[in-house]
Amino acid sequence: MHKKTLIALLLLACALPAKAQFFLAGDDPARLRWYSVETPHYELIYPEGADSLARSYGRALEQFRIPMGRSLGGMTPGDGMRRKMPVVLHTNHIYSNGSVGWAPSRMDLYTHPEFYGSEPTSWTTMLASHEPRHQAQLQFGQRGIIPWFTGQMWAPVYWQLYLEQALGEGDAVAAETGLAPGTRARTNEFLNFYRVSLDHGDYRNWDRWRYGSFKHYTPDHYALGYVTIAGARTLYNAPQIVREALDLSWKKPWYFAPYNTRKIISQHAGKPFKEAFRDILDHFNETWQADAEARAPFMPAAPVTPEASYGLCFSSPQWGNDGVLYALRESYLRPMELVAINPATRQARRLSSFASHTSYLVYEPVRHRLYWSETLPDPRWSLSGTSILRYYDIATGCMHDVTHGTRLYNPQCSPDGLHLAAVEHDVNGETALVEVDIETGKILHRWPMQGGIQLTDPIWADDGFYAFGVSVDGYGLYKLEADGKWKTVLEPSHQKIGNPGAGEDCLEWESDRSGVNELYRYFPKEGRLLQLTNSRYGGVDYAWEEDYICYNVPVKEGFRIFRTPVSALQPKEVKYADIYTYPIEDELTAQEKALGAEPDRNEAVPMTPPRRYHKLAHPLRLHSWLPFYVNYDAVKEGSMDFSYETASLGLSGYFQNTLGTFSGMVGYAIHPDPNTPQHWRSALHLKMVYTGLYPVIEAQMDLGDENATLYLPSTHQDGNVTTYRLQAPPQERPLLSASARAYIPLKYTRGGIHYGVTPQVRYSVSNNVFARSPLSYAVARRFEGLPALSVLSAPIESLAGPLMQHLAASVRGYVMASQANSQTYPRWGLGLEAGIGLRPGLTGYYAPNLFGYAYGYLPGITRAQGLKWTLTGQKKLGNALIGDIYASVVPRGYGSRASALVGQNFASQWRVTADYGIPIYVGDISIPGIAYIKNFLLTPHADYMGVPGGHNLWSAGADVSASLARLLFLPFDASIGVSVSYLGGSLYPHTGQGRPWDVSLIFGVDF
Repeated sequence: MHKKTLIALLLLACALPAKAQFFLAGDDPARLRWYSVETPHYELIYPEGADSLARSYGRALEQFRIPMGRSLGGMTPGDGMRRKMPVVLHTNHIYSNGSVGWAPSRMDLYTHPEFYGSEPTSWTTMLASHEPRHQAQLQFGQRGIIPWFTGQMWAPVYWQLYLEQALGEGDAVAAETGLAPGTRARTNEFLNFYRVSLDHGDYRNWDRWRYGSFKHYTPDHYALGYVTIAGARTLYNAPQIVREALDLSWKKPWYFAPYNTRKIISQHAGKPFKEAFRDILDHFNETWQADAEARAPFMPAAPVTPEASYGLCFSSPQWGNDGVLYALRESYLRPMELVAINPATRQARRLSSFASHTSYLVYEPVRHRLYWSETLPDPRWSLSGTSILRYYDIATGCMHDVTHGTRLYNPQCSPDGLHLAAVEHDVNGETALVEVDIETGKILHRWPMQGGIQLTDPIWADDGFYAFGVSVDGYGLYKLEADGKWKTVLEPSHQKIGNPGAGEDCLEWESDRSGVNELYRYFPKEGRLLQLTNSRYGGVDYAWEEDYICYNVPVKEGFRIFRTPVSALQPKEVKYADIYTYPIEDELTAQEKALGAEPDRNEAVPMTPPRRYHKLAHPLRLHSWLPFYVNYDAVKEGSMDFSYETASLGLSGYFQNTLGTFSGMVGYAIHPDPNTPQHWRSALHLKMVYTGLYPVIEAQMDLGDENATLYLPSTHQDGNVTTYRLQAPPQERPLLSASARAYIPLKYTRGGIHYGVTPQVRYSVSNNVFARSPLSYAVARRFEGLPALSVLSAPIESLAGPLMQHLAASVRGYVMASQANSQTYPRWGLGLEAGIGLRPGLTGYYAPNLFGYAYGYLPGITRAQGLKWTLTGQKKLGNALIGDIYASVVPRGYGSRASALVGQNFASQWRVTADYGIPIYVGDISIPGIAYIKNFLLTPHADYMGVPGGHNLWSAGADVSASLARLLFLPFDASIGVSVSYLGGSLYPHTGQGRPWDVSLIFGVDF
């Protein structure tokens, strides 16, 4: 490989441990007791009480394991692993997801099912048919000799370099589609934006689909990855195309993703990838065009909201009895918010900020309120939380909570407006229908669902309660009988259901049974189902308005509200079980069957009895190592100071327990002595983080980077002038330093507003010694005004003192609005921090330091622009002549000499800064093989620092940078640019700056 390639690989290798150690899955509540069961290839670790859930996941993972590897050329999940794959079930989490990590190897499954748009199969099936594919993909990174020198960390580096996120996820979605019915690619929602875009001639190149835009609406990378992989597999009959791409990179490692996959697709197509990708898009578009022709003619539709030239999405429209349309709005320039739309002017008026993870709105006409359910993460435990019922009082403009500490979803109002029906989900996977008092929030009744069915949406009808529920067989409709049991009304079917409601003697809901989302009306007494709407792309969130029906329609720039006259509807009777077949997805299933990949849902899976899983008995796993020393803190923070403190000769080892509560690294470094570079030193380093208690505890120890120091304070008397100095001669013993930090990161979010508070305590100690008795120097005689002879009043050998220590305590808090995709900063926010630092036993020599920091955000001239300001202040307390400082307050552009000048000579300091962000969109620029530029950012800035006596320093200038979605083969967001500052102030002549301006490079990578 070229030298630049090796350097980039080294940086990635350095960055991945940082990500593995400090960007963990999250924190489960400390109160949980853990258990485990084992299958032939997996060890499932789960909280107490979730035994049946663990057995369900164990069976599903084993049933999909062998089929999962067929289209990867036989790379079966678990092949080559020395131990069973740990699978941690996070049952308290309120978000639905899964992940496979490889440093250390583990699978994290967040078992809380999705209640806001669940796919038409069980959540167990969704995870078991998807995550093992990532396990198999990562196993490719364990081939060869590189893992001998890196351990497991090479696998995620390999995955990013040779598969990358979009193609990796797309391959996993293609696998789940071929192996399990009812998964996401067999729903209208997953690829509907591609259907709309291609129908309007929007054939973007691959990079623009992949990396998106700050202006144009773009679906997530899952959809593009699936279109690429599934399209190539079916169009060119290449079921193992991903294996072919990875084999190409094995032989020619300079073929990085996505170029390895592009190369293989080009070979199968016999044409350049650009043309082949156009053929793949046409492959999908032809299928959609044929479907549209078969469903035509379509009902007329008129827009309610104006056309947008940038990404803009409306959702959940609800007509109020005041003639106003209430809805949610989100765009690239606006975070989620509740709006009121005037149907006459088509203008939307903002009512309130709004959370991003909620149910659809439900209008209650008696009290003129809008109800919804909203998920609230736990303030301390990131893998726990609640879901509460809330409402917006239209008359007062205020939001209120109905419930507290619950896990309730998708409310429906009773006809009299006194009660709510909602779905309750407990941490062990069971669901129930509950009735809630609308004023007190008390749960009045609870009716559990049986048979492993997950209730999703309740319906409060004239003849009682109905509810939709989803299982491995799809969505079914169920009715609550008088005895509290559930009766099946409509047998499960693989169609996606949402937004149900009740009318007179009928039920209504949305479904994609026809291939697009339409509105249906069902008459339970007659057993008759009508399809009420018929549209080209389907609609969502249907709402009635006297003579019209209102709904959201996907358009080129997101979602727009349309309406259709009721008189224009042409209802037709249909069968619930008659569902659309997806041609391309059926080809994937046929390919998997031809490869012998057919999961057996009835396969018996042996499983051990549950046993306690003790945290202390599983303290750590040494998962990765490097044949050199890396300080991953410096790499993670983007430090460009590649000194021995960042990386050097030596060894590094990284450890973490399977639950992710304990992690760290141990290192051995060999580097030149910083005081005598001709000599070399050996050093040991240890870092640990424990998140399993309410406070997070971090500890660090370093031995031998340099020699310990004896700090010698002295006073120099020259007539009436006394100068205080602190000398620091090195000692013979190596430096041993240790530090610890305990903090409680509390984070709150409600209604689209984010709050946080973090109290923390820090302590550090070293074997550096401070001589408490000052040394006196007397000036005996002068030569031309300069001291010529000093007399030491006491011998150094008699001096002794305490070890150097530092203790600091602070508290930090913030309140912040949400930030939209194209906004430089949040529209508003405020953060404050205050604290004190001191040196125990040395407060007579080192002055305690009181410090404070404030920052905030204000709106700019346009919605994309914004102002950030900061105010920093610090003051030494007492009469001691020396002391530590909280932070350097010199303006940007100044060097270390200016920092020393200010820190050593002024007891109090303050600084104010202002940055005004101006994003400049010039189009999404794709430079093949080099970079993808989303926009440019111009940030004028100004800093002003003040100290006692009226002295000051200031700087003013601007940053100009490019926001990159990809740089070379690094698949990470990056920024590159230049910062220019002009310097001045009364202290400027004393700072040692060689010129009154500073130019520095801007470079950062978000790993």
